[in-house]
Amino acid sequence: MSTMPHLSIGPILRAIDSSHALLWAELSEPCIVTVIAQKEGASALERVTAYAHTIRVGNHYFAAVLLQGLEPASWYRYTMLTSTEADGTLIPLPTEQLHYLRTLPASTSAHQLRFVYGSCRQFHPQHTDPLSLFGNWLQAHATDKEQHWPHLLLLIGDQIYADRPSASFIERYPQFREGAHTFDDFAFLYHYAWTANEGIRQVLATLPTYMMFDDHEITNNWNTSPTWRQEALQQGLEQTIIDGMVAYWVYQGWGNILPHLYPQHPLLRIMQEAEQSGTDCLETLRNVMRAAIYKNYELPWHYTIPTSPTIFVTNTRADRTSVLQPESDARFAPLQIMGPQQMADLEQWLQAQTQTPALIVSSVPLLLPPLIGWFEYMAGVRGSSNNWFKKQLARFGLFLARKGDFDHWPLYHVTWNALRQQLARRQLDTLCFSGDVHFSYAATAQESSGARLHQLVCTPIHNSLARKHRLMIETQSYVTRASYGHLRTRILPLQALAPSVQLKRHLLYQDTLALVQLQTAPDGRYTLTQEYLSEVNGHLQPVAGIQLP
Repeated sequence: MSTMPHLSIGPILRAIDSSHALLWAELSEPCIVTVIAQKEGASALERVTAYAHTIRVGNHYFAAVLLQGLEPASWYRYTMLTSTEADGTLIPLPTEQLHYLRTLPASTSAHQLRFVYGSCRQFHPQHTDPLSLFGNWLQAHATDKEQHWPHLLLLIGDQIYADRPSASFIERYPQFREGAHTFDDFAFLYHYAWTANEGIRQVLATLPTYMMFDDHEITNNWNTSPTWRQEALQQGLEQTIIDGMVAYWVYQGWGNILPHLYPQHPLLRIMQEAEQSGTDCLETLRNVMRAAIYKNYELPWHYTIPTSPTIFVTNTRADRTSVLQPESDARFAPLQIMGPQQMADLEQWLQAQTQTPALIVSSVPLLLPPLIGWFEYMAGVRGSSNNWFKKQLARFGLFLARKGDFDHWPLYHVTWNALRQQLARRQLDTLCFSGDVHFSYAATAQESSGARLHQLVCTPIHNSLARKHRLMIETQSYVTRASYGHLRTRILPLQALAPSVQLKRHLLYQDTLALVQLQTAPDGRYTLTQEYLSEVNGHLQPVAGIQLP
């Protein structure tokens, strides 16, 4: 006899636009999931209802319910309910959270965009991190949510630490001492990260949440060198990579896209066919990931968010230069951090951003603190692979990159130069939001043409730098300017907003979440304020900030 379905994870509010909203959930049993949304201030008759059948992925059941016909820039309260084929009675799923959603404005005219972002959350149940505290913050501002709540949340890397869960997690679940290797392992880690307290559940239930992987969703240093993939496959990590990518798609990537905006997305079509047929799609997804790994073709992990201005979210992990023949001279060629199709899409998108600053999200920073950026750029210098001396230079560059954990944009000259050339053609500023490095900062660069690139970094949500890395970062921070790759770069000053802030030479060393407020004007001018929110005496408060331009 089957039990009544209950929520394993969710509901999570995912992709959104002016008239659509996607609600995602994992359920304990196969069922039909219904979402009813009621606009604030409207009559009970003016409800929007949508439903979806659960999709089976292995031993797990997921639903993505698309609400359509919503009004722009409007608030709705929603309820998620379940029913079965045998019994059509709708049963509300009990939760303790507020269930609001807000659609985006239909107009692209000047207005204020607010969003929160961060990365690197190695969850410890005995510690309260800024993302969990943000749930309390949302509840405290529920009565004036229009003025205070962000329009969306960006989680831009390392939502789980699949290869190295926290010590407290391993103590409780010692079978994960060697990390995650199967789809069920990865699924368990997502469940642990997203359900452990009411704060994180509240955030995910009310803020449209967009995500992108970095390396720890799969394993540490994923795709950091041209031969990494081939070496990992030789070491027997095929299932880890494939199942980690399947888990990323199901738990993160699927919810980033609205179906009507990406009708040809290959992974979305697999989910749609599985919902219609009722079949388990785990092996189909595995086959697609396996083919992408061995045949070196791009899956469309990148996407845009239809805010104003729009946001381009890059994939800077899955399609880096990869050489499956270990003795091939291709490993000595200049490197790329993204595949040619994504680069073409990014270039086309940048060319269309003529009225507003361009907003780019990259899990790894474009601009690093100047001295580190200079070293990474020099490690990426390559020449003709037919020249013996230049081959040795390339070998040394690869060695230096591996030893120094260099895996950011300056190392990847093919992509660096292509993007720099696009930025040089722009009249308006480009803003990049990143994580990864476990300390926060702001930097700027200017091309010889005068075009400006501003880099804002917020990380970690909950993690820390190893002592030797902290010492290295602090030592290099005396250098505040450097020129490399045709850019003049410098660190921007962060303002301390709390006495307890761990701010040293404008680098921030503490768990934090960034709240961004961007005001744009029709002529392309803008003002941006970013506050770093951290725990102060059990509450979330601004500890540092910066204003641009």
